[in-house]
Amino acid sequence: MSKPFSLNLNDFAKGAIVVVIVAFLGGLQQMLTAHGLDFANYDWSLIANLALTAGVGYLSKNFLQDSDGKVLGRVG
Repeated sequence: MSKPFSLNLNDFAKGAIVVVIVAFLGGLQQMLTAHGLDFANYDWSLIANLALTAGVGYLSKNFLQDSDGKVLGRVG
């Protein structure tokens, strides 16, 4: 875990994993709700936006979290 208000390479690697998982789940959600296996009809911009937002959220949490796991030294 990185120090508060800093990120390390491990944080970025885990953030990338979060992006991939969320993109996969977004595609799966598109498949199950309406489009089946017709990949051309998937809302790829929504899936990408959701995945990138999740990755940025994960990095933001790690940026604000201290070594004890508390956000801003208080929450958690």
